[in-house]
Amino acid sequence: MIVDYIGCQHKHPEDFHIDRPQGLENHILLLIKSPALFSVNGALVPVRKNSFVIYKAGVPHEYGANKEPYIDDFIHFHFEEGDEEYFLSHNMVFNRPVYVGELTECSEILRNMCFEFCTPDEDRAEAMNLYFRLLILKLGRAVRGTSLNSSDLNSDHFHSLRAIREKIFSTHAFRMTIDEMARAANVSRSYFQHSYKMLFGQSVRDDILQSRMSHAKLLLSSTKIPVSAISEQCGYNNDVHFMRQFKNYTGLTPTEYRKRYSDKK
Repeated sequence: MIVDYIGCQHKHPEDFHIDRPQGLENHILLLIKSPALFSVNGALVPVRKNSFVIYKAGVPHEYGANKEPYIDDFIHFHFEEGDEEYFLSHNMVFNRPVYVGELTECSEILRNMCFEFCTPDEDRAEAMNLYFRLLILKLGRAVRGTSLNSSDLNSDHFHSLRAIREKIFSTHAFRMTIDEMARAANVSRSYFQHSYKMLFGQSVRDDILQSRMSHAKLLLSSTKIPVSAISEQCGYNNDVHFMRQFKNYTGLTPTEYRKRYSDKK
């Protein structure tokens, strides 16, 4: 992607209105951070904050404030070869607003893009492209998250689930049960499991296993800590259970893994 122009946290007055009957020469992505009005099928309709829209070049569009100041982040850009396919592979929809419920991570990425856009370094274009791809990946995840059911996952639940996931990957001896996590997120057990997988692409059990196994591999390959101690550090009460899961996950026993990979250090 080639970024032509970018801005974050742009605020406009309550009478803000844009009408582009011929569209733009480039594509535009908007992260909508306030209630707004957007033209859909020829009529201006309300669009909630925490929505986004991507208008392709040459596509007419009209939008503006809805009874309060209008705020958005935006990117004007061009596709390079393969870029449009990347967008489509991550559930991107063109030319109509899409509500995703939460834009915090995406807005942070775009803010980093703004800083990078003003950087004179020769690798700026590469960095911008990587940030842009990450932004689209995150938006794609957010789009998947809105298909949980007819009621949108609210912001409090999203932050609770994200906090739990961050704890899983930072606390390798994580021991909370599914029921305890669901209570922490203030949702039912079944809703927690379903919404977690929809938001993050894999189950909470898979995330816990991945976190434990990644830490175990690091310790086995870089330390001489006994396998029993590694088992405990990775949240296991039973060494046999740890060794069985480790072999299922890697194809090697912990001892075999250490012998194979620590020799290369």
